[in-house]
Amino acid sequence: MDHPAFEKLSLLLNKLPNVGKKSAQKLALNLMLQKDDLLPLLQEQLILLKDTIKTCHLCGNLSESDPCSICANPTRSKKTLCLVKDLADLYALEKTNLFEGKYFILSGLLSARTQITPETLGLDRLKNRITTEKIEELLFALPMTLEGKTTAHYIQNECPNLTYTELAHGIPIGGDLEYLDEGTIAEAFRSRKSI
Repeated sequence: MDHPAFEKLSLLLNKLPNVGKKSAQKLALNLMLQKDDLLPLLQEQLILLKDTIKTCHLCGNLSESDPCSICANPTRSKKTLCLVKDLADLYALEKTNLFEGKYFILSGLLSARTQITPETLGLDRLKNRITTEKIEELLFALPMTLEGKTTAHYIQNECPNLTYTELAHGIPIGGDLEYLDEGTIAEAFRSRKSI
């Protein structure tokens, strides 16, 4: 299609996570086909998001208020702080309605490959929050990767005298052993418990 606006929209959509080139082109084409119905509504919503969304200074969550509704909620536990890699992980945990504490979104995971260093993790904000709110437990909800483990270990060294926990790892509910990788099975063996 020889249309500069279509090409530019496709390129922008392709920058979104999990949107490949073909998917971006399909989305752009659908938006063009619905330019009178859907496009004005989408435009209005994007402008509203841009104008109203703030970053919570305490945890890094995106919200219409600062602090966000999670940090401002007086019924949530003030003793446990759950550390997550990114906003998507926070949303995934919140959907379970199981965690009653508060969160802290790290600015990535320590990695020489991606040039994320201790300075870029936001540890000064984390330490300040631990002191100010008298946090007793850090719950690591980080990926089971070298970067995730390295980051957790580094934070433990930087924030002593706390209780440290991590989410359990191993065989997922409904998972068949034959389809799991060796690392997952090994972790399940190490984390086994009495029944």
